[in-house]
Formats: sequence, structure tokens, C-alpha cells
Amino acid sequence: MPLFILYLLGINAVAWAVMGWDKRKARQRKRRFRERTLWILALLGGSIGIQLAMMSFHHKTRHITFKLGVPFLLAVQGVILILLFQFEV
Repeated sequence: MPLFILYLLGINAVAWAVMGWDKRKARQRKRRFRERTLWILALLGGSIGIQLAMMSFHHKTRHITFKLGVPFLLAVQGVILILLFQFEV
């Protein structure tokens, strides 16, 4: 389980950083990350990082798919984690 926790910390840090980098590129009008890449990071467990980046960088907050989809995905992943920890103990 400690490796899993380290994985979650890492993927969320990467997701947060990628969102910040994407916001910076958006301001500079440079080539950006695909939204698909951001969703893949969220699906791989980085939904907390994506959500925190949306709040801290005010990035993708006008996109309804992100505004509603990321919190929904976060809730689903939270339920999965709770179920995993219940069976682990």
C-alpha cells in the first residue's frame, strides 16, 4: 500500500504541474497540451491534482466537461479508494 500512496502523490503532482504548465503556455499563446492528455492524467489517479490546479490556476474553469467531470471523477475514485481500503484492512 505505501507504493500505491506514493504513486497517487506522484501522479497528482504531475497532473497539477502539467495544468500549470498548460496555463502558462495558454497565456503565452504557445502550443498546449491536449485536453485528452489532461483527462488521461485524471483517469490515472491525478484527479485531485487536476482539481487543485483548476482552483489555483483558474484553468479550464469555463469548460463544462472539466468543471463537472473532474469533481465527478474525483468522487468515483474516492469511492473506489474507500472500498479498496475496506477490503485491505
